[in-house]
Amino acid sequence: MPEAALELDPGGAFAAAVYWVQALGEAYERGDTSVLRGLSLADCTYCVEQAGHIDTAYADGATITGGAYLVDTADATTLTGDDGFTYVELTAEADELVVHARSGEETQVGAAGQYRFQLKLLPQGRIWRVAGVFLERAE
Repeated sequence: MPEAALELDPGGAFAAAVYWVQALGEAYERGDTSVLRGLSLADCTYCVEQAGHIDTAYADGATITGGAYLVDTADATTLTGDDGFTYVELTAEADELVVHARSGEETQVGAAGQYRFQLKLLPQGRIWRVAGVFLERAE
């Protein structure tokens, strides 16, 4: 985790959000969801679902290519809410994501393009954890 993400202030929340988005892309390509799960709260539905899809695909003998995200930090916003959560909105350019079944057949394709992430973060212990994610196409 980047050192900046260890700061329990809005800048740290932003750095943690960027790191989480990058960890999602790496989990797709490597099939290892441990970092993604470690940065996510257990009640983050999107986090649990994505990690579960990745784990299931690899357990079934599939491979995943693509899915990496390049975060555009220029238009990101961070807001600390009255509810104790910090919210980060950012956009990222995604590579095409392709799931290849054990047979080699392409079973799922995620479109390349610009995506808008809205992440809800909460400091726990000494690190930020993602409590919720909303994702949509930015184009």
